Amino acid sequence: MPHSQIGVEPVPEVKDELFRRAFALPDVTNQPTVVSVPGSRGLWLDESVPLAHPIPVGREFAHIHPDGSLHASLSPERAREAIEAGWAEPHPMALVMGSEGGVMLYTPRTMEELDVIFQLIVDSYNFVTGRAVNASEIASQKGEARLMDTTHTDVVADNLRAMKTVDDAWNARDWATFTRFHAEDVLVFGPGRAEPTRGREAHEAEAIELLKTFPDNHVGNDPYKVLFGQDDWTCSIAILTGTMRGPMKGPGGREIPATNKPFEVEFCTVARWRNGEIVEEKLFYDATSMMRQIGIDMGRPEASRM
Repeated sequence: MPHSQIGVEPVPEVKDELFRRAFALPDVTNQPTVVSVPGSRGLWLDESVPLAHPIPVGREFAHIHPDGSLHASLSPERAREAIEAGWAEPHPMALVMGSEGGVMLYTPRTMEELDVIFQLIVDSYNFVTGRAVNASEIASQKGEARLMDTTHTDVVADNLRAMKTVDDAWNARDWATFTRFHAEDVLVFGPGRAEPTRGREAHEAEAIELLKTFPDNHVGNDPYKVLFGQDDWTCSIAILTGTMRGPMKGPGGREIPATNKPFEVEFCTVARWRNGEIVEEKLFYDATSMMRQIGIDMGRPEASRM
């Protein structure tokens, strides 16, 4: 269940300092979240640290959302205090996940607010570890923030993993996962299109329509032929296969009947990512070769009359 703050923009320098402090906690590493929305960063506790209280999922006792708000596991008493003071609200799935003190901490907008929020992060850390780390000592340490900016190698790696997840979801026809990694206003460009497909709902609809023609369509991504990323971008090349089992719309909207012939082409996806979601996607493949393999020559007059 997505649960994040609405209508808030993080202040860059405050968010930078939030990351610096959070990942300066002993035995805590900056990892992709395993439970939250794409783009969130998990505060992952090293496996060697004994737990005083259980963590609902893995070793992720807290995570930071792209907007700077957080989820954290506090003691029930501390959670009530934070909620009553207006610094947090209960997580709607806290009891289901076995974390009575699960809360969302609001985005800090000033350094003074960050002091309070970071104290609550430390309270969460101390609750699950049984330690007594002092928030002021961590805050006073100097060091570079381990950020989630678009040049960070962690983010590039996250985007590459997310790209594989998207193609895995395509192959499994898991539309909930497929759409979750596309931004609401995503633009999708493809061969022969005068205009891009606009929005995740339209992209999902065209994908479902395509599978009516090629129900066994499969992206060969295990492994990809090529997969790399830089800054906001990822590029993948895979082998795309399928068989024309259903009709296809031809020129003028005329229906071309199924030929029951297979195709195999190289398929390249160039994607631009923002906070763990694709905001721009460019698809490349040899459409002419694909059409010929399935027995359709779009250059013939009879094809345009179908």
